[in-house]
Amino acid sequence: MLLFVLLATAAPTPISVLYFDNNSGDAQYDMLGKGLADMMITDLSAVKELRVVEREKLEAILKELALQRSKFFDPKTAQKIGKGVGAELAVTGSFAAFDPDIRIDVRVVRISSGDVVAANKVVGKKNAFFLLQEALSNAIAANLVQVLGKKDLAIATTRHTNSIANARAYGTSLDAKDKGDLEAASDALAPVVSTDASFALAKKRFKEVMKDLYAAKNGRTLAMGAVEKQLLATLDPEAKRYLDPNDEINDTEFGHYVRTLIRGEVYLKRVADALEQPGAIYLDDLKRYLDNTSALIATLDDRDHHGEEHRRRLGYFCPPDGFACVTKEERSLMARLGLTVPLSDPQRGMVHQLALDIANVMMHGEAPVLAGWKFPRRVCFYEQDKRFLKRAFELYDFAEKTLTEYAEDFYESWHEDVPNQGATIALWRARSFARIGKIEEALAALQNGMNSYPVAKDFPLLERAVRDLVDEKPIVPACEKR
Repeated sequence: MLLFVLLATAAPTPISVLYFDNNSGDAQYDMLGKGLADMMITDLSAVKELRVVEREKLEAILKELALQRSKFFDPKTAQKIGKGVGAELAVTGSFAAFDPDIRIDVRVVRISSGDVVAANKVVGKKNAFFLLQEALSNAIAANLVQVLGKKDLAIATTRHTNSIANARAYGTSLDAKDKGDLEAASDALAPVVSTDASFALAKKRFKEVMKDLYAAKNGRTLAMGAVEKQLLATLDPEAKRYLDPNDEINDTEFGHYVRTLIRGEVYLKRVADALEQPGAIYLDDLKRYLDNTSALIATLDDRDHHGEEHRRRLGYFCPPDGFACVTKEERSLMARLGLTVPLSDPQRGMVHQLALDIANVMMHGEAPVLAGWKFPRRVCFYEQDKRFLKRAFELYDFAEKTLTEYAEDFYESWHEDVPNQGATIALWRARSFARIGKIEEALAALQNGMNSYPVAKDFPLLERAVRDLVDEKPIVPACEKR
């Protein structure tokens, strides 16, 4: 911490710190001036005898006056900006030369007259940025002492960073945020925060950016909410009828079934779109997906409800251009949400595949087969709710149990595909055991799959997974942490 002396006034003096001009001729340092100014604004804001104009207010007046690209070191420009923000004084600066020394010139401009009432300069080493900041603070303090007068007061300023590269990245992040690009602002600050433990101001700004970024994403989610509500309003009535065992629907009308399936994927897509946010934001939608699709599985598994003929006819699939399963309006709403008609392939509608879909969502963050989209990153949801773990393995058992039984109700070509589907279930069950560290159980699941489905086209995948586990190699990608 550096102490310097400032003369106090009876009432806080409104002062604005303008962005420092880059006169080095090297454009990569353009944003360093914004970063330096924000550091000085932060330090001077702790002085009760000064009322420092917030940087956001400065940025707003620059946009209003179309002065974003101006040279702020010019007294006339400083006077124009100072009047706009209601300041009596403006601190301006410029820097030049970077090898090996940096020279920074600073001025204090009185807004009422436009006169430069104090000036100073500092020179420091590029690789000793801490010392340069101290010298700059001393220079500004000396200028203010000269201008304000009256009473001594000790003021502490902070050493922000010793890295000129981090100071430049800090300014780049501020500029990106000013332009509304919160993703770029976050990307610029993240490596600074992770490598520069002493740069407290960068950490503070990073938290602010992340808060704004989440708020913006929430806003986009809410904006999409109107489309989701409109689509769900068309899906819910028929989905509820389909899941009601007392409702006698037409077994040959597959729109009820398809809409129930789509309803679940509306909830799951909301989860995918919210994965960068805390789990509390999306877990309710995840549970809605699980409840909806679990109810659909239970309904399909109820022979007394829909009968064998209905299950046989689930092999029917929706022609991509026929709108046979959903209306044009529903398809349009789905397109706006990034969803496709889930029965573009008959296999998608079979009950064992639905069970496998849910289990893989919970254990591996895998989107449903042929969903038309993927999760933006791999989140293993069972880690956030341990009840999902038990449920996932129950679903793997259920999928295998019903595979042969249901295949017998379908066309012969599907029956011939049982070994391939069985091998797939065995592989995913083994991957799930491996994910939670149960290697012996994973090996047993793979061996059982090879014994049960020796003619499966994915048999080599089972063998390869066994070799990898024996060689202590992973057979599943790691889950991503927040």
